[in-house]
Order: sequence, then C-alpha cells, then structure tokens
Amino acid sequence: MGHIGAYLPGRAGGGRCDTPGRPNANRFGLICSYRDADDFFFFIISSDGYYALGRIENGSARLLGQEMMAYSTAIAQGTRTNHLRLECVDQTLRDP
Repeated sequence: MGHIGAYLPGRAGGGRCDTPGRPNANRFGLICSYRDADDFFFFIISSDGYYALGRIENGSARLLGQEMMAYSTAIAQGTRTNHLRLECVDQTLRDP
C-alpha cells in the first residue's frame, strides 16, 4: 500500500511509501503548497531509484533544477519502504 501525504503551506510533513508487488515503472510521492489542482509543488520517486522535484503551475508541470527524473542510490528500490519528507513554507521548499 502506498502512502501519499498532502501538506498545507507553512507545514512540514512526510509520508511512508510502500510498494509491495508493484513493477518498477511507477511514481509516487508528496505534494505541498497545494492551492488547487492546477497549482502545487510535488516530490516524486520511483521504485527503480529515480526522483524529481517539480511544480504544477497554471496546469502545466515542470521539474525544478533538472530536465528529467534523476537516479539516486538513497532510494530503496523494489518493494522496500521509503520515508519521504518535505518542508514547505509559503512558496519555499526546504530539505528538513
């Protein structure tokens, strides 16, 4: 069962992502500074070790600081559990 957290501006939060039996071609993660379905930030990972930080603005998605999802050995792959956390303050994201 995957867990996805949604956070309000000015709050820190995190979530646990479990991926039992799911294929490696997937994405899951967190959203924050949610205003509506067309305006929020997101952090996603995949169970094959990739991640991206991005923003949906006026309904269009763009990644922040990268052109495509990047690989990280810090992401537990396969069906292992990952713990994600973002700190969102107004329109600022911080690594807690």
